[in-house]
Amino acid sequence: MSSRKNRIARRREILGDALQDDAEQVRAAATRGLAVLEAESDREHLVERLQSETMSERLQAVHGLAALPHALGTQALVQGLRDPVEDVRAAAARGLGELLDARAIASLVAALDDESDNVKLAVLGALAGYSDHRLAPQLLTRLEGVQSKELLVAFLRALGATRDEGVEGALLKYCAHPQESVRAEALEALAQLE
Repeated sequence: MSSRKNRIARRREILGDALQDDAEQVRAAATRGLAVLEAESDREHLVERLQSETMSERLQAVHGLAALPHALGTQALVQGLRDPVEDVRAAAARGLGELLDARAIASLVAALDDESDNVKLAVLGALAGYSDHRLAPQLLTRLEGVQSKELLVAFLRALGATRDEGVEGALLKYCAHPQESVRAEALEALAQLE
């Protein structure tokens, strides 16, 4: 058994013994400690599954990582953004959108250059959840030349979520777009600006 595994096993033993303590505060701390160790163990197992040869195993790992506390799942989900399978990359982006860990923003922005529109849609959905005005310039740069109605709507939604008044000009342009759903999203995004 590795020394890390030995240390973790010893910690589990100490925390397990503390569950029998007379003091409620100590028992509660031991319970929280055991939960943290269990989550870390789950993360390690899921990270291993992220390396699986089968897509379904990798997808399950991505979904499991998204359910962990953000600090445990973020790094592995960022790795999932580079998976060769589109569905895994999209699931990783959605997972990062659930965690909303600021450490993932740069990787999500980079994933906007993915070849797959489905991945881009998932990334834009994730970025919209951050509501960070610093995303506006990167979103505006990548908005140029987008033809897909679904992508336009997702970009506009993410731009509105930034609440950055600097995007107003771009939103006004799309308020006159020929596609009804694009116009509607541009108007909703415009209303969100500060």
